[in-house]
Amino acid sequence: MDFNKTVSKAGSAIVTATVFLFAIFLLIDFSMGSYFVCLILPIGFIMMTAGLHHECEGDRKVAANIGLILAAVYATLIMLVYFTQLTTVNNEQLNEQAANLLEFGRFGLIFNYDLLATA
Repeated sequence: MDFNKTVSKAGSAIVTATVFLFAIFLLIDFSMGSYFVCLILPIGFIMMTAGLHHECEGDRKVAANIGLILAAVYATLIMLVYFTQLTTVNNEQLNEQAANLLEFGRFGLIFNYDLLATA
């Protein structure tokens, strides 16, 4: 069995599971759970994208390279957003100004980073 395909399939499974769990956690209003699965999702996305990059023919390598680079940018921004939510915001030690910037639900800086990553 080809290990590259196995990694790509595992990444696809991680993405599928985290998106499914994210939807469930939104329905039951468990924000910490949804933040946690969003922290795992980019890892699976990079695994899946790297597998697609590997399978790409030579005349499409530029597009595959761009896709892999954008996946890394996406992963970086998403992991920063949800790591912040799980650590700094969860501790509830923020003053009002910091809370306005960092709390995802207040549509501040962190929310804008999330929008940038998913655009």
